[in-house]
Amino acid sequence: MLRFLVTRLASSVVVFLIIAIGLFILVRLAPGDPADALVPIDANPGDREALVEQARVQLGLDKPIPVQFVLWFGGLVTGNLGYSYQTSQPVAQMLADRLGPTLLLSGTALLVGLIIAIPVGIVIAVRRNGISDTAVSSVSVVALAIPTFFSAMLGIWIFAVQLHVLPSAGMNTPGNGSPSDVFRHLILPVGILALAVAASFIRYIRGGMLEQLGQDYIRTVMAKGSGTFRATMHAFRNSLIPLVTVLALYIPLYFAGAVVVETVFSWPGVGQLAINALVNRDYPVIIAFGLYVAVLVLVCNLLADVAYALVDPRVRSMQ
Repeated sequence: MLRFLVTRLASSVVVFLIIAIGLFILVRLAPGDPADALVPIDANPGDREALVEQARVQLGLDKPIPVQFVLWFGGLVTGNLGYSYQTSQPVAQMLADRLGPTLLLSGTALLVGLIIAIPVGIVIAVRRNGISDTAVSSVSVVALAIPTFFSAMLGIWIFAVQLHVLPSAGMNTPGNGSPSDVFRHLILPVGILALAVAASFIRYIRGGMLEQLGQDYIRTVMAKGSGTFRATMHAFRNSLIPLVTVLALYIPLYFAGAVVVETVFSWPGVGQLAINALVNRDYPVIIAFGLYVAVLVLVCNLLADVAYALVDPRVRSMQ
């Protein structure tokens, strides 16, 4: 097991470095000039051109691309992600400041979605083709078909504009940072994200359960008089491996995909930071966000491999 972990960690480091290099190249190939975004549009053409060139020198964009890459990569190896073109703040600190709200929002939504999806998926699998199965499956399809930004705007219109029961934006009310106030601000965005999580995982759990419930060992368990509940728990345990796979793929998707919800609800997370960086062509912040997503993917895949070994002894015996 230790050898397996060391091997996977080493391969993850190599993949991370390849992704980092690719991100730098792609960002530099993107159209637009970050220095141009720093100079006011209403400046005189001659003065503005000189100011843009001065900004390029200050940002180091006047150097050849290979030199820029060596300087950036040297900083990355030492943990320095550079400084924001817009605010001149350390990018690592900016990302760290925004990471907490994103983890709170996305983590809570993922947890709530799974708490809903697991029991519901098990129940409709046991009662397949019944009224509850048809109703839940239909609602899940509709929930998946509706874009997240539309659900978020609809939620704001209903609960904030019409009913006035929930706040429409921000993480807390200005001047009030109490836990109860943060909780009220969490309800609406968490509900929107949790709905998408639950709708996705209900289908996966139902499919995995149906596959296991049709196996011979379930009929054997039932024939021994163990009861429906025990047979269902056996089936659920054996359906966890595909569920872990999907979960490992979806965690980075939801944490990075919260960009839309964070923007709609003005949530001060990593997603909103990334949107602002894209608009202003803030290269260091854009690359840092890409690396954040890459780390999420690599860590989740590593955890999935470990979870396989814990859930299925056959996987553990092959390592």
